[in-house]
Amino acid sequence: MGAYQQRGGRGNFASRGAPGGRGAEGAAPAKPEPDFFFRGDGERDKDLPRTDLLTVEAQECGERWVRERLNSSQLRRFFHEVKAIVASVEAAETPEEGFRRARPRLALLRSKAAYACPPDPRQRKIPEGFRRYLEQMAANVQDVHDLRAFALVFEAAVGYYYGAGGSDKGGSR
Repeated sequence: MGAYQQRGGRGNFASRGAPGGRGAEGAAPAKPEPDFFFRGDGERDKDLPRTDLLTVEAQECGERWVRERLNSSQLRRFFHEVKAIVASVEAAETPEEGFRRARPRLALLRSKAAYACPPDPRQRKIPEGFRRYLEQMAANVQDVHDLRAFALVFEAAVGYYYGAGGSDKGGSR
């Protein structure tokens, strides 16, 4: 059982109805959870996300995305969007002001994921589990520290995806 499940039922995005499920799953959209990315204020102030998010959970997600046949071009599309949001925040006069301006882009990220994963499975560009992952992560970004942590955690999962054989063909066959 992954740390997401141990910490209040988070994670295992592909097999659970929540967070952010829809249709037959019947779950409500993802909602922010306190200290989702960090163990304490000291780690938050240093932008040090929980180690389990960077290791165990990232590996589980990356490997799951390969099994779900997530296309690497779709993965890169969303990863580059997150990195662009972070870059815009860091380029602002202050990170806090940059985050305030970039916050709507996080909502848009969730919208783009929903668009890429419509209810009809035949029309999906991304798997449902990947959509839930993006929704849950974006929902938990409440400040610039969370945003930086999200980018690191997502980067770790991307690395594990490619390490597990992710490719433009949608994963190993």
